Amino acid sequence: MRKFTILLLFLWLPSFFSSLTEFDSVMDLRKQLIVLTGWLGFAYMGAAIVLSARFKWTERLVKGLE
Repeated sequence: MRKFTILLLFLWLPSFFSSLTEFDSVMDLRKQLIVLTGWLGFAYMGAAIVLSARFKWTERLVKGLE
């Protein structure tokens, strides 16, 4: 899951760097961190749904959930 988190972080970084010039206060940084946690939550929930569907290729990938 660490690689998945790093991938999501790299997908979020362009958004962060494009708004870097607009940072006037800590609230702007807070807004960007809220976007990051939203991305992470959305992606992990999607991964949980795919795992709960118990496809054969995911079972081989995680070597069974039980």
